[in-house]
Amino acid sequence: AVRCEIREDDVVVEADDSGGAKKTGVSAQSSTKAVKLLEVSTSDAWVLGRDECELGVVGGKSANLAQLAKHADSLEVEVPLSLSLPFGCFERVLENDPESAEALRAALSSVEAAAGADTRREALAKARSVVAEQLVF
Repeated sequence: AVRCEIREDDVVVEADDSGGAKKTGVSAQSSTKAVKLLEVSTSDAWVLGRDECELGVVGGKSANLAQLAKHADSLEVEVPLSLSLPFGCFERVLENDPESAEALRAALSSVEAAAGADTRREALAKARSVVAEQLVF
């Protein structure tokens, strides 16, 4: 079993390695690891080329591909061309489409309030539908 908890700026992941029912108290065999959340900065750009990708402005995958591309020739590795959406881009889209933003908030609230897996799936489908079909870019 794994438990995640946010404590201030840390994400704490606790794993129960006992293989059995969850134990509590001193005898529990668990490990705790803290993961630091990366500080992000937003960009005014809607899309960034590979040369503009820096960790904190884009996610880890985009930043790592950009780093790999810098060394690709010496490593004899082909790195696919790519574009990245910077952090904050989706939020700006929502600011410009308040109707869709409200519909998405309502769908995500339904996800949080869902009592069962089927209800949660329906609410997530609604949220995906808002983003894919209703949101105006």
